[in-house]
Amino acid sequence: MTAQNLIRRTLFPEVGRRTLAALPAPGTVPGRMAFVREVCTTFGFRDPLAYLQDAGCLAALRDLAHAGVLALPPAGPGRRC
Repeated sequence: MTAQNLIRRTLFPEVGRRTLAALPAPGTVPGRMAFVREVCTTFGFRDPLAYLQDAGCLAALRDLAHAGVLALPPAGPGRRC
């Protein structure tokens, strides 16, 4: 199973959504990537070298935002993610 699939299988079910809801609101975090890092840390999304899987997590969170499940903080200036 790929890391992206694992992230989606963790975040998309109701249990993952409840855990996301218990995190600080996205609007209170100082930026989108800070929120993504918080989610990665909370769920333990790390690769074998212990780096956060922030790109895969961001993609899954964007899908959840497009589905209306959560609102992401705005992307930083000059960013399109």
